[in-house]
Amino acid sequence: MYSKKQNLYVNSQNKKNKPAKKHFSLDSIFNFHGLNNKNFLRALTCACFAVVITASFLMIANYTKHHSYYMQEDASISTTKYAARNDIFDESTDTFDVSVTWEQNTISVSTVETTVQALLEELNIDMSDKESSIAPDTKITENSSITLYSVEYRDTTETETIPYQTETVDVSTIPYGSTKVVTKGVNGTTVRTVREKILDGKVISSTVISENTTAPVNEVIYHGAGGYFTGDDGVEYHYSYYIDVQATAYTAPYNARTASGAPVSTSVIAVDPRVISLGTKVYVASDYYDCGVRYALDTGSAIKGNIIDVFMGTDDSAYAKALNWGRRSARVYILVD
Repeated sequence: MYSKKQNLYVNSQNKKNKPAKKHFSLDSIFNFHGLNNKNFLRALTCACFAVVITASFLMIANYTKHHSYYMQEDASISTTKYAARNDIFDESTDTFDVSVTWEQNTISVSTVETTVQALLEELNIDMSDKESSIAPDTKITENSSITLYSVEYRDTTETETIPYQTETVDVSTIPYGSTKVVTKGVNGTTVRTVREKILDGKVISSTVISENTTAPVNEVIYHGAGGYFTGDDGVEYHYSYYIDVQATAYTAPYNARTASGAPVSTSVIAVDPRVISLGTKVYVASDYYDCGVRYALDTGSAIKGNIIDVFMGTDDSAYAKALNWGRRSARVYILVD
């Protein structure tokens, strides 16, 4: 058994006999061409800084180059634009003064524009309700004066009456001297739309933009002119007018009486009194044969409108005549005594 002091001694001897531990040090690792770690780090830092500075300068130079190109391009376009407007080809364009008057206010404008329209566009003036005293494509020069007018259009409708004409026609189908309106006259019209151009409240022009015409209807009046004709008996008769009718035939006993009270005879016809008045002297003509002068003295239940019934007689032969006559077209002349 050994004492504590001996143990300490042994421990101290053991420590002296153990090899020394190697510590990690940058000085033992980095030794680049004679540079220790500190100098190497300084050199690396400087190199990185130099790279950053160089890259920055290159980026700035590249940006400046492109930006300068675009600025030159824009300047070229602008110069060309103004040069073309002024018919010169230099980068400097002189302005000139133009006066613009609107709503009694006059302003002076310095411009490089060469036409009225270009100047108004430069001034952002809405011309939808305005008109210039100078045509838009007119070239302007120093001291040109432009007046702008407020313009509006107003449409109005005008109606013109076209009177109808009256036409009189002589006919033989109505009583002599009488008249009858067969077509009523109607006035025509012309409707037109007129557009007025108004500058600053004053009408300066009127233009017809549409027109629609309805023709008048002329009035036609028949005038009874009468006439003359020659019968189958060779006699010339003067008549007031004539009526085209359908004619039938009838017979009656010897002592029969007409509706007017007169005795029947071969000089009698039956009529519709609304068409031919009772007692009227007529002449009956047909394509079969003329019945000659007759008097409207009788009526009949079947005699309505333009129908007459011709009395053929009272003897036996009269019935055969009536059958031969049958029903046919005839013309009744209303005679003038």
